[in-house]
Amino acid sequence: MRFFKYLLFTFIICSLFTNLQAQASEQQTQSINEGSVTDQFEYAIRKSNNYTDGNGQSYEVIRRSMMLNLKKNASDSLAAIQGRLDKTTDVISTQQEEINTLKTDLATTQ
Repeated sequence: MRFFKYLLFTFIICSLFTNLQAQASEQQTQSINEGSVTDQFEYAIRKSNNYTDGNGQSYEVIRRSMMLNLKKNASDSLAAIQGRLDKTTDVISTQQEEINTLKTDLATTQ
């Protein structure tokens, strides 16, 4: 009986901890300027308003300043990724040249 009480207590504590952790991670991205680009888009969608025109077409209305921030942040992220890709490409080219040189040296020494 004591084992089941301990097991139930442990389950309740784990459930509470998981719930608190989920709430904390949700509250971390409460700004358009923080978090990943995906989190920023989700924040913008949560903060957007709905609009339906006379024909029944639905739209999401997002403030212009929020859209400009999203554009800037997405561009910055893409530029950073492009920079890393360029560096990686340079390293690969350098390593390929070194491999070719070593192959040539190996062929001449044999």
